[in-house]
Amino acid sequence: MSEQTHNLNAEAMDTLKIGEWMARGEFVHGLFNGLLNRGTLVQQAAALGIPSAKQIYYALILAPDMKNGKDVPYGEQGPYKLRLERQIEAVCKEISEETGMDLRVYFTVDINPAVSGLITVNDRTNSSQAVVEQLVQRILAMNTDESERIITVALGSPCRKLQEVTDSVTKLREVLRNRHNRALGIICRESEYQEKKPILDRISLPIGFLLFYVRAGDAESAEREIRRIFKSFRDEESLSLDSARIVTMELAITIFKANTTKENELVSYLYILNHIQKLNTIMEMEEEVATLAVQAAEHRVANENRRTRLAEQAVDYIHIHHSDESLNLQMVANELSISVPYLTLLLREETGKTFSAHLQTIRLERAKQLLLTTDESVAKIAAEVGYGSSQYFSTTFKEFTGVAPGKFRISGPTERGTVS
Repeated sequence: MSEQTHNLNAEAMDTLKIGEWMARGEFVHGLFNGLLNRGTLVQQAAALGIPSAKQIYYALILAPDMKNGKDVPYGEQGPYKLRLERQIEAVCKEISEETGMDLRVYFTVDINPAVSGLITVNDRTNSSQAVVEQLVQRILAMNTDESERIITVALGSPCRKLQEVTDSVTKLREVLRNRHNRALGIICRESEYQEKKPILDRISLPIGFLLFYVRAGDAESAEREIRRIFKSFRDEESLSLDSARIVTMELAITIFKANTTKENELVSYLYILNHIQKLNTIMEMEEEVATLAVQAAEHRVANENRRTRLAEQAVDYIHIHHSDESLNLQMVANELSISVPYLTLLLREETGKTFSAHLQTIRLERAKQLLLTTDESVAKIAAEVGYGSSQYFSTTFKEFTGVAPGKFRISGPTERGTVS
């Protein structure tokens, strides 16, 4: 292998690792902001390697401030957040080795000065609270006299379900918004949240708006949101190129997550992230991600139209060819030049049923019509609607209608069953 090829492979692997890190961060961001579908939340967690069984979950938000009570300078926030996250990950690893418990932290991908993360700890020994307390105390120990910064740690109550984390985060944000009214550097918990205080308007991060616009196919609003985000960068002279590049990559991964049906997604994804790393000005980064956002939104619209057409074509094809005993998913997929998993998804969305269930419904409804309007034998009707065995047809017909084909024909409408 040549040195050039080796470097390219190493670069691709580094980019892939960054992508995986951002994907997990985007998941936690969605969890913290209530943006995820509860029905698929645990499945997404498992796909990203985030434990979802026999775990206790905690929400953790850290607010770094200067000791004079002011925010950390804008241009220093990105690099400082990254350093702080790496320190906390190292502490989690140390505590896991010391206690034998699996303590992990997954940080959000947010454009704000706070550091937010999801803590998971296996609860087999019912000692999760003590283990997390160790983590918090070690984070607070970073508030040394020599440090110019001081960290406020807000910890959410332990949750048995991932879905419960969102409410904890809402309460923690209220606690942190009031942190300057109390001593900095303390540990804040949900219990310090006062219900009588009205919750301020929920913080909607730029990523959340961008995700919405791209998914809605609103190219104009998506571009406007990108311009708005980058305007703050242009106005901030102290922002480093490294920080801007990190934010640009965060925006790029958000756009890709909003447009998951794009063909060759992984290849395009790696290409874009590699390309962003080579950009040298904030203006270049803005134009790159703005173009990506517009294209993704437009592709979303075109893709939704294509999905509808494909779903209709699939249903029509099944209706026309239902009498073919050999009809299967692969045949329909080949006819439409799409994959079997994608066809399965389209049929589920269009009919609410699997391919087999939908095909069976069509065949049995057609069989009912033939039984009531013709004198053909049950065996012949079975063959006409796609059943190779008349015995299997009769068994299936009775299972789904409640009566045998012969009795259905004699009884007529009074005992017609419903095919579900």
